[in-house]
Amino acid sequence: MCQAALIMGCDLLNIWPGQDGYDYLLTADYEQHREWLCQAIQTLATEYPQIRFALEYKPKEPRTHSYLARMADSLLLAQETGCDNVGITIDTGHAFNAGEVVGESIVLAKRAGDRLMHMHFNDNHAAWDDDMIVGSVHTVCYIEMLYWLDRCGYDGYFSMDQYPYREDAAGCIGESIQWLIAFDEILKNNRPAISELVALGDPIATSRFLRSVLV
Repeated sequence: MCQAALIMGCDLLNIWPGQDGYDYLLTADYEQHREWLCQAIQTLATEYPQIRFALEYKPKEPRTHSYLARMADSLLLAQETGCDNVGITIDTGHAFNAGEVVGESIVLAKRAGDRLMHMHFNDNHAAWDDDMIVGSVHTVCYIEMLYWLDRCGYDGYFSMDQYPYREDAAGCIGESIQWLIAFDEILKNNRPAISELVALGDPIATSRFLRSVLV
């Protein structure tokens, strides 16, 4: 894939290590397995310094436990490689599964050396990676998410990661795009007001604002 990326002029590869994890206790050498994972990513990043490698974390599936399960442990591995071209992909559904607030995860990646390299958008009910239409569940989360992406200066790709098994696929992706545009419009029209709310820390004022822009 690295060779193909170079031929295509692509400077970013997304890595989702879905099989790197474990299912049962006392069946995994956590220390050795994490070392192997670190070495593998380090080897890639060193041999292809012109390509950025974005690690996509997910708490479970297909394993019951993934080694790259949350933003924090993924950032740790990225830093352990010692390679500046190793960073993170946030899949919003995976982050919701992990119990994360995506806005906070964006800030963690920023503080760890600006390591956010890619965004995957979808939605779910937090129990599983349902790949639903953007904003269909986590509406307010998406407004906050776009605010922090903007505030942290993210300039990477916005991608859709959805598998509509029962719905019209093009329709679902189209709706996700339109929701992102609508959320971005709210942000454009209210950025100073949102910054004031964040600084104020008053949930009642925040609720009043959200009602004014969503209802």
